[in-house]
Amino acid sequence: MAGLFARVLFATDLSDYSNKLLVGIGEMRPHGLGEVMLLHAVGEDEGTDSFFDAGKQAKEELAAYVERLAGLGIRAGFSVKEGEPGDVIAAAAEDWDATLILAGSHGHGFIKGLLVGSVAEDIVEKATRPVLVLRLGKPESHRGVFEKVLIPLDFSDGSIAVFEALKGLGGGVLGHAVLAHVVEGGSGEEERRALVESSESRLGIMAGEMVAAGIRAAVHVHSGHAVKDIEDIAAEEGATLIAVCACKKEGIKEFVLGGTAKRVLVHARVSVLFFP
Repeated sequence: MAGLFARVLFATDLSDYSNKLLVGIGEMRPHGLGEVMLLHAVGEDEGTDSFFDAGKQAKEELAAYVERLAGLGIRAGFSVKEGEPGDVIAAAAEDWDATLILAGSHGHGFIKGLLVGSVAEDIVEKATRPVLVLRLGKPESHRGVFEKVLIPLDFSDGSIAVFEALKGLGGGVLGHAVLAHVVEGGSGEEERRALVESSESRLGIMAGEMVAAGIRAAVHVHSGHAVKDIEDIAAEEGATLIAVCACKKEGIKEFVLGGTAKRVLVHARVSVLFFP
């Protein structure tokens, strides 16, 4: 996915944290960052006068964002739209043909917590474009978002598609990939051991493909509880990003790893990249 950063739609609530997320945009510049569109959604319940006032203030702030990005050599524009943020962002991404939607995990409005809140989840559920939910560390400890990516795999078509997409980015973008699988099945110790060995073999082959693409790779196979083990692996490896697939099944948006993955992501302490 060489064009992942070609047209980035930055959904901002104009909070101080959103302003800090410009650091994340700057990191994409060496990786083929093309154009950035800053988007702010004003709720329909604001009323005509309130929308006018809020829109005017938002345009002034967004213009300052654009100027700041220009200083970094990044071409950008902005837009203020009325409506429910999830709907507005998903529609704007389609209209503008965005290659990536960028949002934050802190601040006010629709990004109060990492995928905690209906609107933030709406962005992921309604968008047909990849969504990167950024969660930056403290400035003094900040690391590149794509420095170490944890890819939870259940070997479904969706999780394999995520693996292929990230492998396609190459070592110029990804520093290190951590391939993880948690074995929860097995009726006894012998069967679980066989499942672990089979998973290690399969992930070993996939890790080799990552290395061939110029990306360092590590493999983790645990036998236990997916939620806890994936969180533990992310902490142990010092992951800077978790990459997963949000796929549709019978018209209902589901995470590839089901409710387990969703709970992991809700509690994630790092950025999360969703592929539709």
